[in-house]
Amino acid sequence: MGVKFTNNAYTSLATTISAGATSFDVSSAATFPTLASGDWTYVSLTNEVVKVTGISGTTFTCVAVSGGHSAGIDIELRMTAELLNDFASDTESTGTSVAMSIALG
Repeated sequence: MGVKFTNNAYTSLATTISAGATSFDVSSAATFPTLASGDWTYVSLTNEVVKVTGISGTTFTCVAVSGGHSAGIDIELRMTAELLNDFASDTESTGTSVAMSIALG
């Protein structure tokens, strides 16, 4: 159980959503990770990062979004601060040592 990653996951929002929504539909979820009970990932909806706690078909269940979003916007699983912080917390809680180095150019 924990944060899940995958490479090159992207889709688009199938329908417009309002602020406070706790789920949304996407065009395809094929490139996103499989989430078991207790797993989550983060996706970017334009300028908002949203914690996704479930994926069933093309419906993503999430922590409430803070803003509204229009159908057709890009949805991507990107490297975000939230993703890295949760990964670090997961490894600390399991006793696994992870060394990370970030180079800014």
